[in-house]
Amino acid sequence: MAADSRRVAREKKAKKSYRRWKGDNLILCKGRIIMGPNYLTLVMSFMLIAAPGGVFLGLVARKLTMADAVLAIGSVWLFLCLLMLCLTGMVEPGYQPRAKRLPPGAVTPNRRITIGQVDVQIKFCDTCHIYRPPRCSHCSLCDNCVDTFDHHCPWVGCCIGRRNYRFFALFLYMVTLLCMYVFAFSLVLVLQTQDKRRERDEDANFFRAMADEPPAIVCMAIPLLFGWFVGGLAVFHTYLIATGQTTYESFRYQYKKKGTNPYDKGVLRNFTSTFFAPIPASKLRLLSRDPRYHPLRPHFIPSVRSTRRISNGRDAEALD
Repeated sequence: MAADSRRVAREKKAKKSYRRWKGDNLILCKGRIIMGPNYLTLVMSFMLIAAPGGVFLGLVARKLTMADAVLAIGSVWLFLCLLMLCLTGMVEPGYQPRAKRLPPGAVTPNRRITIGQVDVQIKFCDTCHIYRPPRCSHCSLCDNCVDTFDHHCPWVGCCIGRRNYRFFALFLYMVTLLCMYVFAFSLVLVLQTQDKRRERDEDANFFRAMADEPPAIVCMAIPLLFGWFVGGLAVFHTYLIATGQTTYESFRYQYKKKGTNPYDKGVLRNFTSTFFAPIPASKLRLLSRDPRYHPLRPHFIPSVRSTRRISNGRDAEALD
């Protein structure tokens, strides 16, 4: 009993693991939310979507003949876009716990495993002091190894990895459709104004009608400026999902030129695993008070037996 009470007292005095975090991240809500180092860009992106969306709902959609339906659909779609943005920026992307620094002279040779009849090299990370799992890479901006690393997104301010890629892809699709929606109904308002001018025997010139609706001009210009960029990204990531690649792999390894992609399971299975498979639990126990636990302890240490075959890329998690 006395030993238990002393252990409880030590745990209460111990700092929670998130206070010992070494990555360049912003940690909120006592470790429940972890954001990238460029979190202000997430706020900027939020405002770039919310402000034009608010102008559209408040000054454009209300003037349409079908205002109630346009407002309802637009409000729900804008909320979903902002929700996907926040989930992308606040869900831990798949950071790998670090290990303690190795003693001087320690040998850390690269290992190899076989995934889908393709030899994959497992590298040792000199910063995190761990062997990286398959598809894992170290992000220099976040200063962490990220599972199934896709890229570090400058618009969200964090890494896109295994645990938040789904939200990122949905965000791209939803914003693309939102841009089309806002542009289309802003154009409808200008045409509606043009018809009203014609009924009053006034100048029904299209540009004169646009001058009567400045908010519609704004709501048409912003989707034209950003919609093509976001839409292009949505098409590119659709291609990546269909072929079982990440952005990092598509530029670094170029499976199309070099041969077989060990992580490609077919178009249908690639999409279902991306959008419908359960999101794996985080390997970071940031709320732990156990003084023996370091938030950066390794989970993947390949040995000689790690050269066994793996049927596909997703089964590689069995080695963690």
